[in-house]
This record gives sequence, structure tokens and C-alpha cells, in this order.
Amino acid sequence: MNQPVSADILLVLRTETRDWHSQVEKLVPIFEAGFDIASYQRLLERFYGFYAAFEPAAGFEPDTVQSLQLRQMIPNCQERRKLPMLKDDLRWLGLGSRAVAQLPVCSMLPELSSAAALFGALYVTEGSTLGGQVICRQLSPSLHLSPGRGASFFNGYGVETGSRWKAFTSALCQFAAVSRGADLETVMVDSAIATFKSIALWLSPDQVTKEAPVDASIMA
Repeated sequence: MNQPVSADILLVLRTETRDWHSQVEKLVPIFEAGFDIASYQRLLERFYGFYAAFEPAAGFEPDTVQSLQLRQMIPNCQERRKLPMLKDDLRWLGLGSRAVAQLPVCSMLPELSSAAALFGALYVTEGSTLGGQVICRQLSPSLHLSPGRGASFFNGYGVETGSRWKAFTSALCQFAAVSRGADLETVMVDSAIATFKSIALWLSPDQVTKEAPVDASIMA
């Protein structure tokens, strides 16, 4: 017999991903001494490479099978795209369109073949907008950047960041409540962890330096 998922899937996701969340935070050294505009540009380039792969796979490209599923899952999905903000920031920093298009793209994505897996991955990317607000406030005094002037990505959805997070988590919880299955919670948690792993590996200094292939077993 199928068992219901946890009554508080958000608590489960937060608890089970805590360690990987902390590891990713350490790889975003904006609050460290010596973090300068060149360091910031390199960081944005890496985030661009991740989202250039993730957003099409997740269904943010219009007129695809994945996009139909995404539109049915979460509200305002097209307004949640991160790539346009990253492109704007990189261009403001001086990168031309050709240079942006030639940036390395992540090839270590989590498996997004089911709605549960996609919700788990989006828990990570949507949740990052909350921490981005804290980072954005740091960018103004430290690097003299602001939304529309190099800091749009970390500004997330601006004043709507909190309300959009609530709308997303509401959709996630509703999905968990109506989609019964013994492995549903496991799939969502595993996907969230795999997404954090993907971002951590992509941002890691060794990966940036070598752009070496990574053993696929670590994404299991």
C-alpha cells in the first residue's frame, strides 16, 4: 500500500539538504575579504553556465513538452527565469553577447524526468532567491552594484521575492499532498540534493580551473 508523504515536506527538504546548502554557500564568497569585481564577474559566469543548462532542461524554454509541465506546476514560471538577469548583469560588466554565448555550460544536471524530481530541483533554485536578497544588499556598499546595474541576478524578484517563494512552496506542498507514493518524498529530496551537488561541483575551484569531467556516480 502506498504511504503518504511527510506532513511537512518543506521541513524534510530543508533538513536533508542542509549540509549541501552550506557547501554551496561557501562557494559564493561575496562576504570574504578580497572579493572584487573580477571575482564577482567570474561567479556570475559560473551561475550563467549552470542556468544555461538547467532552465531548458527544467522547461523554461517555451513551446516544449517540459514547458507545459512546468506551467501546470508553478505560477508565473516564465517570470522566474534567471538567465535574462544573468545576461543583463554580465553585459553591464562589459561582456558582449558573443562572449556570454561562449561561456562554458554545465553538463552535470540532476535527473528531471518527473514532476517530483523537478519540484525537488526547483526547491533549490527558487530558494536561492531568498539568500540572493541578502547578497544583493552586500553588493551595493562593497562593489557599488545595484539591481539594473550589475546586481539583478542576486536581487531575484525584488520586492516580490517573498511572495513568489510562498506561491512556489504552496504549489510544492499541494503537489505532495495529492500525489501519493512511497517514493515521492525520496525522489524530491534526492533531486534537491543532486541539484545542490551539481551547483557545488560547478562552482568549485577545481572544476572552474580544469573543466574536467566528473564521475557520474556522485550525482546518484
